[in-house]
Amino acid sequence: MAIREGRWDCTSCGAAGLRASEKSCSSCGSPRADDVKFYLPDDAEEVTDAQQLAEAKAGADWYCEFCAAGNTNTVSVCKGCGAPKGDSTHHAVTDIMNDAPAAPVAAIVSEPQQGGGMSKILAGCCAAVAAIALLTCCLLGGLGMTTKDVQVEVSGFSWTRTITVQEYRTVQEQGWSVPSGGRQLRTERKVHHHDKVPDGTVTKTRQKKVQVGTKTVKVGKRDLGNGYFEDITREEPVYESQTETYQEQKYREEPVYQTYYTYEIDKWVDLPVHSKSGSDHTPVWPEVTVQEGKQREGGRTERYVVNVRDPAEGKTYEKELDLETWQRWETGQKLYARITGLGALEALSDQPPKKD
Repeated sequence: MAIREGRWDCTSCGAAGLRASEKSCSSCGSPRADDVKFYLPDDAEEVTDAQQLAEAKAGADWYCEFCAAGNTNTVSVCKGCGAPKGDSTHHAVTDIMNDAPAAPVAAIVSEPQQGGGMSKILAGCCAAVAAIALLTCCLLGGLGMTTKDVQVEVSGFSWTRTITVQEYRTVQEQGWSVPSGGRQLRTERKVHHHDKVPDGTVTKTRQKKVQVGTKTVKVGKRDLGNGYFEDITREEPVYESQTETYQEQKYREEPVYQTYYTYEIDKWVDLPVHSKSGSDHTPVWPEVTVQEGKQREGGRTERYVVNVRDPAEGKTYEKELDLETWQRWETGQKLYARITGLGALEALSDQPPKKD
């Protein structure tokens, strides 16, 4: 791995970019401080001199534990006081990796070489629409959660009652089988579904990435603690796009036939419902005549609605109720309504709301 010589700045005169191998400032002659901070310019050249390479590989500089003088790792006694290196502290050896900041969200949208302006406009519009949608959801959600209690007055009623009548008839139906009680009339062969059946192959091409080698990539630098820096590299694969020919299976749709039945069966059939409604407070059931042995009631449904008015705002609301509650309330009666922030009637009661 390549080794490069660092630089230092003179703290006496401000001269910058002095080589690490220079022990004193070339401008003012001041000696290099023992605790100098080395740095590596981006354009620093690789060291090829044998003596410098030996200094770089000798190890980190050390501070004398007795007088704190700085020494290169090529010496075993302190230049300041002559004390042996012993357990003196060395400069730190640190790895400095290349920064790889995450790309901004906007940069993720790739633009074609032509028409890039339109891509930017579309991306901006999409972002604006998404922001408006989010804001709308938040506003509607907030309004839906807020409520207010108001006093209202019963202004009217409405009701609807229905009765379904069924008749026992012989009907004709069709299907892939005859149900219990059915009487077969005729059959025919029809396509029930289609199966996919292999039907040869077709030659196609596609692009694929193939590794053709490796390349050495510089990913950082190691501060050797002595004024020199060593490149940190790693091997990365090199790919190229190649055209590949392959065979793709073809299929054909094969119809599958089954027997389709026409049959008759006796069953209860719904007739048109009998309905009655009104806007008064006296609901009644519609009159229904059922032919004994041939017809029967199939079921009953009922719906009861009260209309209330907010005198303060002049708004009218309606609420579906059970029969007992609906019959208990009268026109002109004062009730208490809970209204959502979206203007919907959430609850209705003849009891005032409880105070928190």
